[in-house]
Amino acid sequence: MRIAARGRRRARPRYEARAEDGVIGEVPAYGKGDGDPLVAKRVVPVVLRTTLEGQSELRIVRSGVNVKQWLREGPPSVELARPARCPCCASASRPLGVGLVLHGHGLRARLVTVARAYGSEIVEILVRRYLCRGCGAVVVVAPAEVARRHLYTLCVIAAALVAWSHGGRPARLVRAEHGAFRIVGAAARGWPSLMRWTRSASRLWPRLSPSSSASASPQRAAHALCAKLSAFAPLPTGHVPDDAVAGAIHAT
Repeated sequence: MRIAARGRRRARPRYEARAEDGVIGEVPAYGKGDGDPLVAKRVVPVVLRTTLEGQSELRIVRSGVNVKQWLREGPPSVELARPARCPCCASASRPLGVGLVLHGHGLRARLVTVARAYGSEIVEILVRRYLCRGCGAVVVVAPAEVARRHLYTLCVIAAALVAWSHGGRPARLVRAEHGAFRIVGAAARGWPSLMRWTRSASRLWPRLSPSSSASASPQRAAHALCAKLSAFAPLPTGHVPDDAVAGAIHAT
């Protein structure tokens, strides 16, 4: 004989998603372990996309201070590092007769790879953040060599491309010299980042003219890229490998 249940289990609350929320249909009000897992897999990407679209925009402003000075002296003060205007809405940071538009928004730790005498090294720096009252964008002020969404600085990237294209070294040797990680096994035979940096040169260095030889090999394209970077060297020496590394900061 079956024993009667003491009481009926209380159903967990559920809500009906609205169209403006970016979700269609009924979604559990609780997260982990609730509801139909198939339904959860179907609606999570939609919810995530809606959440990301609602976040504030992030822009990086490069300071005139290089990484070595930044590490030695620490990040500049809030007043010294404050940009003249917001890069998103172009509002002045200190308009006359009005309060500040770009407010200090704290410090954030960031990992970057810098060049050393014995190779490359990953270091942690503190970058300054500002919040724009006009458009809500978060502006990050970083050293001149720092590239957005890249662990390697622009100078290290340029030095690796120079060694690969002008020095004639195999990709595995360039990785051993300029790479921040020790790679063993089959992955150590090459360095796919060299080709990826060459393809994304227009994003790393917006001032460069677009490449005219789309059918050229990646190494030849990197060779032409380094020649263009050398034109931005502040004190050209006539030696393309050295001038390309020096011009990597000024071509952004």
